[in-house]
Amino acid sequence: VLEAGRIVYSGSIVALPNALGDSRDVLGREVLSELDRISKTSIIADRVNVLTSCRPEPPHRAGGRPPLVEVWGRGYWFEAAYPTLHPEGLDELSRRHVVALTGIFDGADAQEILSRAGVGCVDKVESIDRHVLAMEFLNPSGNPNHIPLNGGRILDKRPFEGWSDYTTPVSGLYHGSASSHPGGQVSGVPGHNAAIRLLVDAGVKPRSPLARL
Repeated sequence: VLEAGRIVYSGSIVALPNALGDSRDVLGREVLSELDRISKTSIIADRVNVLTSCRPEPPHRAGGRPPLVEVWGRGYWFEAAYPTLHPEGLDELSRRHVVALTGIFDGADAQEILSRAGVGCVDKVESIDRHVLAMEFLNPSGNPNHIPLNGGRILDKRPFEGWSDYTTPVSGLYHGSASSHPGGQVSGVPGHNAAIRLLVDAGVKPRSPLARL
């Protein structure tokens, strides 16, 4: 069912990230239970958005890669987004890669941990901290296609067991997002490979020189 209400019927579908996230009814009870378990034991901020009242001049990375939370020793670069994408000329400063803070925190407040991470990033960018208006974080339950590769979700068990090689337990449904195995991140490669897998399973010889499935 498309956003405009149009219904499209197909024997095979290559699902992209939003399609899987919005179609929880096709994921199955075991996958949904796994998502709930992940959300209780892991924290992943798919984006750390920092909304500022002025455009950085320029976003200077003081001291190299800024640590998020010292105990993990992880660091990420900032990047300035295009000003035309922001309301009233406000600018958004966000990290380039997924911020993964995983583990069991023994009752520690998850929002407090993420807030410390965001503040730690801002402190490393000169002339930004005094202009910060707000920070925004996401969690694993809100984005099931970007889960940390722990708890058995590595190699052919990524993103879930039975979902490797771009296939899923649902007949005719293929997984083509960045969390597929083999991977490819946000590059278009997983979608290309999922389409090749669909053609191979349908008995069609792909013309792509990259098709080696």
